Amino acid sequence: MRIGIVVEGSNAEAGDVHAIRAICNKIATEHNIARQCIVIAGGSKPAIIQGAAEFVKALKAKGCTRVVIVWDNCPPWTGNMDVDAFVSAARAWRRILGSGQLTNDVYMVCARRELEAWILTDETAIKAVLSDLGKQKMPSISGSKKPDTIDKPKDRLQNYWYLKCNTTPSGKNYCDMFELANITKLRRSPSFCRLEDIISR
Repeated sequence: MRIGIVVEGSNAEAGDVHAIRAICNKIATEHNIARQCIVIAGGSKPAIIQGAAEFVKALKAKGCTRVVIVWDNCPPWTGNMDVDAFVSAARAWRRILGSGQLTNDVYMVCARRELEAWILTDETAIKAVLSDLGKQKMPSISGSKKPDTIDKPKDRLQNYWYLKCNTTPSGKNYCDMFELANITKLRRSPSFCRLEDIISR
């Protein structure tokens, strides 16, 4: 089965593109199923919402029988989940679905808070990728058992990179981390479990 996935990001080298592609392969291996995932960067969340129908059309033209739109609930954080921002985006998706632009083989997954929260469940995968990078001492990294409650997960992950090699993680780094990640740990996030269910069903 070929599955199309739209993620936030400015181009094909965006971290989310590499991460989701690696996740799809991991899920397929875990469930012993054949899945070919085509992942595209749709820009910002408003851009994805506005262009959802066209993204779906393009992916179906490539032979995708199922399309998944993955987005972050990423407002300016105050330490708590911004429910208003989540509800506002959810309403926008419902308007698109209600308009008939999208069919019932299109799914939405909100990575609450951000997709980076998923990999923050597995400190071993992060350390394994960071160990070969930079010359600084390895920062203190601990995995979270409640990833959907992490405040500013992207900032946290990037801070590990700054401390170790004074840069931000590349798309390849995202790919490497998720390829190494323990899927049982990733399942600590309900939003990851939703994506796994959609890919594997």
